[in-house]
Amino acid sequence: MGLLAYIDALKASGETAMFPDLRVKGARGTLFPGYGEWWGRYLKAHNAFPQGEGRKQSREFRHHWTTAGRRSGLSESALEYIQGHSTANKSANAGYGQRAPLGYEIDKLEFAGLDLSDVRPWC
Repeated sequence: MGLLAYIDALKASGETAMFPDLRVKGARGTLFPGYGEWWGRYLKAHNAFPQGEGRKQSREFRHHWTTAGRRSGLSESALEYIQGHSTANKSANAGYGQRAPLGYEIDKLEFAGLDLSDVRPWC
């Protein structure tokens, strides 16, 4: 598929990255922004929360989601996994076994009693 030729061309041009157009971004210096950055831009682009009110609405979503997850019976391990939180500095058991099955617990998630009557349409 030309991968070796591509890598040779990169080396010949003095490039050290395999995908040179990917550059670190944001305050955290990662290739991709955190979910909160993306979510906030998405909400603003779709006029989904009032202008000039900071990040509050975007951050509140995380709190409501976590509360709904707990009420729906998702385990703490599943909540942490689905939200992309690190298991560093937790129990030694956190490093064992596959974590991907924790994602299946999202099927338990319910937003019982959620009132969407004030939600603005996306378009």
